[in-house]
Amino acid sequence: MQPIPIGTRGTRVVDTTPEHTAASVGNPGVEVVGTAALIVFFEDASHNCLAPYFGKGEGSLGTVVNVEHLQAAVAGVTITATAELIRMEGRKLDFAVEVRDGDRLLMQGKHSRVVVNLDQFLNTVNENFAPSPPIERA
Repeated sequence: MQPIPIGTRGTRVVDTTPEHTAASVGNPGVEVVGTAALIVFFEDASHNCLAPYFGKGEGSLGTVVNVEHLQAAVAGVTITATAELIRMEGRKLDFAVEVRDGDRLLMQGKHSRVVVNLDQFLNTVNENFAPSPPIERA
């Protein structure tokens, strides 16, 4: 991974739909853009910040989310998520994140990611979570 200047930003702009609401993920009747969707949006913004700096086969994984959901937004609005790199220590990266509906601040906080070799990571996952062979009984 190439060094990334502190202050580098990534964004994600989303035209929200009913699929982004809290109701769509199991909170019946809550027809506002859900916390889970907003987190996905800033995770994407963080990833977009990093992507131009990845080496061959690298990607990033979210490791920490610490945010406040401050205001509600209805489906149909355009939301902009922004992630600004505030710290880089080797492959560990910290971001200040915010999510807005125009001028309205919906969510803010911190997010951390780690850069990994995707093939190595997925191989480790597959090895650790592969089904166990059947036990032979005598």
